[in-house]
Amino acid sequence: MDLKSYTETVRGAAAELARQIGVNPVLVSQWAAGKRPVPEDRAPAIELATGGRVRVEGLCPDARWVRVAHEGWPAGKPLLDKTPHVPA
Repeated sequence: MDLKSYTETVRGAAAELARQIGVNPVLVSQWAAGKRPVPEDRAPAIELATGGRVRVEGLCPDARWVRVAHEGWPAGKPLLDKTPHVPA
């Protein structure tokens, strides 16, 4: 599910998500509308706050994510892979 769909499913979802991750609700609305990109460092908090319904891979598709086993993250905790890409 993308962030726009998530925030449109329940009245007040954007405001609640903003409260949970410590940002202004207007910022969440701008991210959901595609007016501003979601910062890579905010994506994991959004995934956690949405119970995994909105995934980091969808929030920041150009970033390289890896997942490591972690009990609080059913699909694995997402970590940003900042290893330089070396073409094959």
